[in-house]
This record gives sequence, structure tokens and C-alpha cells, in this order.
Amino acid sequence: MKRFLSVALIFSLLFSFAACSAKTSGKSQTEPTAAPPPVIESKQLQKEFKDENGRTVVSVDVTLPQISENCEKTVMDYVNKTALEIFEEKCRFAENNIKNAAAFMDNSKSEKPWTSKVTFETTYSDSRFTCFLIKEYFSYTGGEADPSYQTKCFDLKTGEPCSALTFAIDKENKSVIDEELVNNIIIYKADKEFYGDAGSLSENQRKAIAENFSLDNFYLTEDGIAFYFDKSCISPTQSGVYECRMTWSEAGTVFYSPYELAAIEAEENTSETA
Repeated sequence: MKRFLSVALIFSLLFSFAACSAKTSGKSQTEPTAAPPPVIESKQLQKEFKDENGRTVVSVDVTLPQISENCEKTVMDYVNKTALEIFEEKCRFAENNIKNAAAFMDNSKSEKPWTSKVTFETTYSDSRFTCFLIKEYFSYTGGEADPSYQTKCFDLKTGEPCSALTFAIDKENKSVIDEELVNNIIIYKADKEFYGDAGSLSENQRKAIAENFSLDNFYLTEDGIAFYFDKSCISPTQSGVYECRMTWSEAGTVFYSPYELAAIEAEENTSETA
């Protein structure tokens, strides 16, 4: 069971974040690195899946990113391939559910096929890190639907995917301390934001956030870092995704910004070559 920090302690922590907002020579947390960011273009892929009668029963529409310049070719190919795999994954799901979709349309007397629409939003990109927030809009009847989220964030230097822990300050205890502290910050912010002026969260709702929170469900922005989870885990009557955005000042006791990481690595490299 995760422990919860007192509201007073979280409140004091949030105020203390401002003092930690410039840990690298007083420079801006979002100042870009010298090298240009990758050039990212959009590519739209569509495919329809038909039943034995030639009726379209599932439709897949994915707008995926393709890096075309300012990136090592091997890394570029890896990122582009990973994005393409999302389209292929949705196509496999569609192929495996042709009969189910056809039966659903027959039983519900619907003329609309199942639809899966996926978009990639570039939430952050510099010469080192590129982060995509992937939203899937899935509907059984072709109507509007709240999207589900997933994230793909890449270290363009190593070619590896990265998680929120990539930016963790506490490298020794990051799997315990960072998650617990971030969890409590999110609970504190959700308590103020989720219902707006209509009220605060109950203790059971705070516990539900802790149980559903994952450091994998994050994305970077120019100003900070954001975490997300389904609103239904807090309130079964609500749909969609709750996004908790932290500025680098707010997250500064837990995470380094991409710029800070670049400054730290540059300093370490200078020390090694001195």
C-alpha cells in the first residue's frame, strides 16, 4: 500500500519547487540544445476490412509521424518503424475481429463499421528527445469517442525508448521514492483540479489514483512533464483521460528537464576529458 504525504507537506513541497527551477546556471528550463531538432512529417495510412459479403466492418485510420532529417539514420529508422507498428497492430486487431464486427453490426442493425482512428501528437522534440502522445479514438458505431492514451518517447542519442524514470534525479531509489513522491503530487493536484470548484476527492478516490498511477503513462512538454490515467478510476460516471501537468519548477525535486540532463552530461564529458 502506497503511503500518502500529508496535504500540508505536499503543499510545502509544491511551494519549494520554485526554488529548484534553475538548477543549471540559471538558464531557462526549456532552452533548446544547439543542434536542430528532427524534422517530423505526417503520414496517413488507412485500411478497410470487409466481411465475406464485401461489407466494410472495420476501418483503421492512423496518422503517424515520420522523421526525415536531423537524426541518425539507424535511430530515424527505429522511431519510424515503431510508429508504423502501431498501424500494423491496429490492422491485426481488425483482421482478427472481422466476424465479431460483422455480428455486432447485424445484431445492432448498424450500417457503421467499427472505427479505429489513431493520431500522434508531438508534445516535445529537441535534438536529444522526441515524445509522442498517441491517442486512439475507437468506436463501435462510427460516432465520437473519448480517446485512450499511450506514449512513445525516444532518446535520439541512444536510439532507445525512455520512460519518466529517464529524467529521475534520484538514480539510487528512483523506483520507490520518485514514484511515491510524484504519486502524491498528482493526488494533491487532482484534489484541486478534478472537480474544479465542485469539491475535492474522497480518500477512496485518492487511493484509486495511487493504484492506477504508472510512471509509464507520461509525456514531455516544452514547459514540463505530464502524467495521465483514466478518469473512470476516480469516478465511474466519468469517461476520458485525466491529465496532470507539472511545470519543470513543480517537478524539479523529482525530475531533471531535458535541458538540465544535457547540461549535466556536457559537464561530465568535460570532466572526463580534462
